Amino acid sequence: MTATDGSEIGQQMQGTDDVYEITGRVHWVGPGIVRLENVDLSARSSGHALGTTVNIRPGQTLILGSSPKDGSTVTLLLTVRAEEIAS
Repeated sequence: MTATDGSEIGQQMQGTDDVYEITGRVHWVGPGIVRLENVDLSARSSGHALGTTVNIRPGQTLILGSSPKDGSTVTLLLTVRAEEIAS
């Protein structure tokens, strides 16, 4: 996804068992720091799965994850990477 300061992000993707949606908001906090606010990963059939707010530096990769629900072995992982694009 491509985003500018203050913009909302969103994307849907097909998993092996469901359709997932990622939403959130992007803010440039200061030199070299991007805040991904209210990042939410949800499954169409079961709803909310992961939610967080994180700071990330351009070039850094973060792996965000959720623990399995009761009775399930499924763990969701979301990898995010911030890159600056010259305008």
